[in-house]
Amino acid sequence: MRKWTLFALVTGLALIVSSAQAVGPSTVEVDFYYGNILAGTASIGGGGWTVQKDGDPWWDNFSADPSGRNIGDVLSSAGDLPSPPGALDYLYGTNTATSVADWVFRDSIGSGVLRLELAGWANINQLGIYKAGSTSPSDRITLFSGPDSPSKQVTFSIPASWGGRFGLFITSQVGTFYSEASLNPSDTQPDPNDPHKNRPYQHFALFKGGFNQYGFVRWWIGVEDKNWAINGPGQGNEHNNNNSNRGDYQDMVLTIEAVPDASTLALFLS
Repeated sequence: MRKWTLFALVTGLALIVSSAQAVGPSTVEVDFYYGNILAGTASIGGGGWTVQKDGDPWWDNFSADPSGRNIGDVLSSAGDLPSPPGALDYLYGTNTATSVADWVFRDSIGSGVLRLELAGWANINQLGIYKAGSTSPSDRITLFSGPDSPSKQVTFSIPASWGGRFGLFITSQVGTFYSEASLNPSDTQPDPNDPHKNRPYQHFALFKGGFNQYGFVRWWIGVEDKNWAINGPGQGNEHNNNNSNRGDYQDMVLTIEAVPDASTLALFLS
Protein backbone atom coordinates (compact mmCIF):
# COMPACT_ATOMS: atom_id res chain seq x y z
CA MET A 1 0.00 0.00 0.00
CA ARG A 2 1.32 3.43 -0.89
CA LYS A 3 1.85 5.76 2.05
CA TRP A 4 0.23 9.14 1.69
CA THR A 5 -1.76 11.47 3.85
CA LEU A 6 -5.39 12.35 3.15
CA PHE A 7 -6.72 15.86 3.66
CA ALA A 8 -10.49 16.06 4.17
CA LEU A 9 -13.05 18.85 4.58
CA VAL A 10 -16.01 17.41 6.40
CA THR A 11 -18.78 17.59 8.99
CA GLY A 12 -19.64 14.67 11.35
CA LEU A 13 -20.03 10.87 11.66
CA ALA A 14 -21.05 8.03 14.03
CA LEU A 15 -21.23 4.28 14.58
CA ILE A 16 -24.18 2.01 13.77
CA VAL A 17 -24.16 -1.78 14.16
CA SER A 18 -24.72 -3.75 10.91
CA SER A 19 -23.48 -6.80 9.10
CA ALA A 20 -20.35 -6.83 6.94
CA GLN A 21 -20.28 -7.76 3.27
CA ALA A 22 -17.83 -7.83 0.38
CA VAL A 23 -17.35 -5.02 -2.14
CA GLY A 24 -20.05 -5.39 -4.79
CA PRO A 25 -19.14 -6.19 -8.40
CA SER A 26 -20.74 -2.95 -9.62
CA THR A 27 -18.93 -0.72 -7.11
CA VAL A 28 -17.05 2.10 -8.80
CA GLU A 29 -13.51 2.57 -7.54
CA VAL A 30 -12.02 6.04 -7.94
CA ASP A 31 -8.27 6.61 -7.88
CA PHE A 32 -7.91 8.84 -4.85
CA TYR A 33 -4.66 10.37 -6.10
CA TYR A 34 -5.26 11.13 -9.76
CA GLY A 35 -9.01 10.83 -10.32
CA ASN A 36 -9.18 7.91 -12.75
CA ILE A 37 -12.00 5.36 -12.70
CA LEU A 38 -10.22 2.13 -11.74
CA ALA A 39 -13.20 -0.24 -11.67
CA GLY A 40 -16.90 -0.13 -12.48
CA THR A 41 -18.90 1.94 -14.95
CA ALA A 42 -18.97 5.69 -14.34
CA SER A 43 -17.66 9.01 -15.64
CA ILE A 44 -16.11 12.10 -14.09
CA GLY A 45 -16.98 15.18 -16.14
CA GLY A 46 -19.83 17.57 -16.81
CA GLY A 47 -17.94 20.54 -15.43
CA GLY A 48 -19.80 23.08 -17.54
CA TRP A 49 -22.97 22.93 -15.46
CA THR A 50 -25.07 25.84 -14.34
CA VAL A 51 -27.42 25.75 -11.37
CA GLN A 52 -30.97 25.38 -12.72
CA LYS A 53 -32.38 23.00 -10.07
CA ASP A 54 -33.83 20.59 -12.59
CA GLY A 55 -32.12 17.38 -11.49
CA ASP A 56 -29.49 17.48 -14.24
CA PRO A 57 -26.77 17.28 -12.90
CA TRP A 58 -28.30 14.63 -10.64
CA TRP A 59 -27.54 16.59 -7.43
CA ASP A 60 -28.95 19.86 -8.83
CA ASN A 61 -32.21 19.91 -6.87
CA PHE A 62 -34.26 22.45 -4.96
CA SER A 63 -33.40 22.98 -1.30
CA ALA A 64 -35.94 23.36 1.49
CA ASP A 65 -33.47 25.57 3.37
CA PRO A 66 -34.44 29.26 3.62
CA SER A 67 -31.68 30.16 1.18
CA GLY A 68 -32.85 27.56 -1.35
CA ARG A 69 -29.18 26.91 -2.16
CA ASN A 70 -27.94 23.45 -3.12
CA ILE A 71 -24.38 22.15 -3.50
CA GLY A 72 -24.09 23.72 -6.95
CA ASP A 73 -24.89 27.14 -5.54
CA VAL A 74 -22.34 26.64 -2.78
CA LEU A 75 -19.54 25.59 -5.14
CA SER A 76 -20.20 28.11 -7.88
CA SER A 77 -20.92 31.36 -6.08
CA ALA A 78 -19.68 33.34 -3.10
CA GLY A 79 -21.55 33.49 0.17
CA ASP A 80 -21.09 30.14 1.88
CA LEU A 81 -17.44 29.34 1.15
CA PRO A 82 -14.72 32.01 1.24
CA SER A 83 -13.23 30.77 -2.05
CA PRO A 84 -15.78 28.69 -4.01
CA PRO A 85 -14.09 26.44 -6.59
CA GLY A 86 -16.65 26.93 -9.38
CA ALA A 87 -18.37 24.44 -11.68
CA LEU A 88 -16.27 21.30 -11.17
CA ASP A 89 -16.39 17.94 -12.91
CA TYR A 90 -18.39 15.41 -10.93
CA LEU A 91 -19.01 11.67 -10.69
CA TYR A 92 -22.08 10.38 -12.55
CA GLY A 93 -23.49 7.15 -13.92
CA THR A 94 -25.26 6.35 -17.19
CA ASN A 95 -25.80 10.07 -17.84
CA THR A 96 -25.28 13.37 -16.02
CA ALA A 97 -28.71 13.08 -14.38
CA THR A 98 -27.93 9.68 -12.82
CA SER A 99 -25.88 9.16 -9.69
CA VAL A 100 -23.42 6.32 -9.15
CA ALA A 101 -25.12 4.01 -6.68
CA ASP A 102 -21.89 2.63 -5.16
CA TRP A 103 -18.49 4.28 -5.12
CA VAL A 104 -15.33 4.15 -3.00
CA PHE A 105 -11.80 5.52 -3.13
CA ARG A 106 -8.65 3.49 -3.65
CA ASP A 107 -6.52 3.83 -1.32
CA SER A 108 -4.56 5.12 1.63
CA ILE A 109 -4.06 7.31 4.72
CA GLY A 110 -5.13 10.80 5.70
CA SER A 111 -6.29 13.78 7.72
CA GLY A 112 -9.38 15.95 7.64
CA VAL A 113 -10.65 19.51 8.08
CA LEU A 114 -14.28 20.66 8.36
CA ARG A 115 -15.29 23.33 5.78
CA LEU A 116 -18.98 23.97 5.90
CA GLU A 117 -22.15 22.58 7.42
CA LEU A 118 -25.59 23.94 6.58
CA ALA A 119 -27.57 21.09 8.11
CA GLY A 120 -30.39 21.57 10.58
CA TRP A 121 -29.07 18.41 12.24
CA ALA A 122 -25.56 19.81 12.61
CA ASN A 123 -25.35 18.87 16.29
CA ILE A 124 -26.42 15.29 15.53
CA ASN A 125 -24.62 14.43 12.30
CA GLN A 126 -21.38 12.48 12.40
CA LEU A 127 -19.16 11.70 9.43
CA GLY A 128 -16.14 9.56 8.67
CA ILE A 129 -14.62 6.82 6.54
CA TYR A 130 -15.24 3.07 6.45
CA LYS A 131 -13.77 -0.08 4.96
CA ALA A 132 -15.29 -0.63 1.52
CA GLY A 133 -17.99 -3.28 1.56
CA SER A 134 -18.36 -3.37 5.33
CA THR A 135 -20.99 -2.01 7.71
CA SER A 136 -19.24 -3.29 10.83
CA PRO A 137 -18.62 -0.63 13.51
CA SER A 138 -15.07 -1.92 13.83
CA ASP A 139 -14.49 -0.95 10.18
CA ARG A 140 -15.28 2.75 10.64
CA ILE A 141 -13.19 5.74 11.64
CA THR A 142 -15.00 8.81 12.94
CA LEU A 143 -13.57 12.07 11.64
CA PHE A 144 -16.03 14.61 13.02
CA SER A 145 -18.78 14.36 15.62
CA GLY A 146 -21.73 16.60 16.33
CA PRO A 147 -21.07 20.33 16.57
CA ASP A 148 -17.45 20.34 15.35
CA SER A 149 -16.72 23.70 13.80
CA PRO A 150 -15.10 24.56 10.45
CA SER A 151 -11.29 24.55 10.45
CA LYS A 152 -11.06 21.67 12.91
CA GLN A 153 -8.45 19.21 11.66
CA VAL A 154 -8.01 15.52 12.41
CA THR A 155 -5.43 12.95 11.36
CA PHE A 156 -6.16 9.29 10.69
CA SER A 157 -4.65 6.15 9.20
CA ILE A 158 -6.44 3.57 7.09
CA PRO A 159 -5.75 0.06 8.43
CA ALA A 160 -3.86 -2.32 6.17
CA SER A 161 -6.75 -4.77 6.52
CA TRP A 162 -8.95 -2.41 4.51
CA GLY A 163 -7.08 -3.36 1.36
CA GLY A 164 -6.63 0.24 0.24
CA ARG A 165 -10.35 0.84 -0.41
CA PHE A 166 -12.45 3.21 1.66
CA GLY A 167 -15.76 5.05 1.40
CA LEU A 168 -17.50 7.83 3.28
CA PHE A 169 -20.44 7.50 5.62
CA ILE A 170 -22.70 9.83 7.55
CA THR A 171 -24.89 9.10 10.54
CA SER A 172 -27.79 11.55 10.90
CA GLN A 173 -31.03 11.61 12.83
CA VAL A 174 -32.60 9.11 10.45
CA GLY A 175 -29.82 6.55 9.96
CA THR A 176 -26.35 5.74 8.68
CA PHE A 177 -25.68 6.14 4.97
CA TYR A 178 -22.68 4.97 2.92
CA SER A 179 -21.12 6.05 -0.38
CA GLU A 180 -21.81 2.43 -1.31
CA ALA A 181 -25.52 3.17 -1.20
CA SER A 182 -26.47 -0.49 -1.64
CA LEU A 183 -25.35 -0.86 2.00
CA ASN A 184 -28.46 1.21 2.82
CA PRO A 185 -31.10 -1.38 1.78
CA SER A 186 -34.13 0.56 3.02
CA ASP A 187 -33.14 3.85 1.35
CA THR A 188 -34.03 3.63 -2.35
CA GLN A 189 -35.48 5.79 -5.10
CA PRO A 190 -37.19 4.99 -8.43
CA ASP A 191 -34.74 4.04 -11.17
CA PRO A 192 -34.97 6.75 -13.88
CA ASN A 193 -34.07 4.11 -16.48
CA ASP A 194 -36.71 1.60 -15.36
CA PRO A 195 -39.94 2.82 -13.68
CA HIS A 196 -40.59 -0.69 -12.39
CA LYS A 197 -37.38 -0.81 -10.32
CA ASN A 198 -35.82 1.05 -7.41
CA ARG A 199 -32.14 1.89 -7.06
CA PRO A 200 -29.98 2.91 -4.06
CA TYR A 201 -30.15 6.58 -3.08
CA GLN A 202 -26.70 8.19 -3.10
CA HIS A 203 -25.91 10.61 -0.23
CA PHE A 204 -22.47 11.78 -1.46
CA ALA A 205 -21.89 14.01 -4.49
CA LEU A 206 -18.24 13.77 -5.56
CA PHE A 207 -16.54 16.65 -7.41
CA LYS A 208 -13.04 16.66 -8.89
CA GLY A 209 -11.17 19.88 -8.12
CA GLY A 210 -7.73 20.97 -9.18
CA PHE A 211 -4.41 19.39 -8.21
CA ASN A 212 -2.59 20.28 -5.04
CA GLN A 213 1.10 21.14 -4.81
CA TYR A 214 2.01 17.45 -4.74
CA GLY A 215 0.15 16.66 -7.95
CA PHE A 216 -2.88 14.95 -6.35
CA VAL A 217 -6.55 15.74 -6.86
CA ARG A 218 -8.42 17.88 -4.37
CA TRP A 219 -11.87 16.29 -4.07
CA TRP A 220 -14.94 18.28 -3.09
CA ILE A 221 -17.79 16.29 -1.57
CA GLY A 222 -21.34 17.42 -0.87
CA VAL A 223 -23.31 15.35 1.64
CA GLU A 224 -27.07 14.82 2.00
CA ASP A 225 -28.13 13.86 5.54
CA LYS A 226 -31.79 12.96 4.85
CA ASN A 227 -33.06 9.79 3.23
CA TRP A 228 -34.93 9.82 -0.07
CA ALA A 229 -38.37 9.38 1.49
CA ILE A 230 -37.97 12.43 3.73
CA ASN A 231 -36.66 14.53 0.83
CA GLY A 232 -40.09 14.53 -0.78
CA PRO A 233 -42.84 17.05 -1.55
CA GLY A 234 -42.76 19.88 0.93
CA GLN A 235 -38.94 19.81 0.97
CA GLY A 236 -38.65 21.96 -2.13
CA ASN A 237 -38.42 18.93 -4.40
CA GLU A 238 -41.93 19.20 -5.81
CA HIS A 239 -40.37 21.74 -8.19
CA ASN A 240 -38.03 19.21 -9.82
CA ASN A 241 -39.22 18.45 -13.34
CA ASN A 242 -36.47 16.25 -14.78
CA ASN A 243 -36.39 13.04 -12.74
CA SER A 244 -36.85 11.60 -9.27
CA ASN A 245 -33.65 13.02 -7.74
CA ARG A 246 -33.99 14.69 -4.35
CA GLY A 247 -31.69 16.41 -1.89
CA ASP A 248 -29.56 19.57 -1.82
CA TYR A 249 -26.22 17.89 -0.88
CA GLN A 250 -24.91 20.85 1.11
CA ASP A 251 -25.66 19.56 4.61
CA MET A 252 -21.94 18.94 4.83
CA VAL A 253 -19.29 20.12 2.40
CA LEU A 254 -15.80 18.71 2.54
CA THR A 255 -12.60 18.48 0.60
CA ILE A 256 -10.25 15.53 0.69
CA GLU A 257 -6.84 15.24 -0.89
CA ALA A 258 -3.63 13.25 -0.65
CA VAL A 259 -0.44 14.80 0.66
CA PRO A 260 2.78 12.98 1.54
CA ASP A 261 3.32 11.78 5.08
CA ALA A 262 6.53 12.82 6.81
CA SER A 263 8.71 10.00 5.44
CA THR A 264 7.45 10.34 1.86
CA LEU A 265 7.66 14.13 1.98
CA ALA A 266 11.37 13.80 2.69
CA LEU A 267 11.72 11.92 -0.61
CA PHE A 268 9.81 14.66 -2.43
CA LEU A 269 12.06 17.34 -0.97
CA SER A 270 15.17 15.40 -1.84
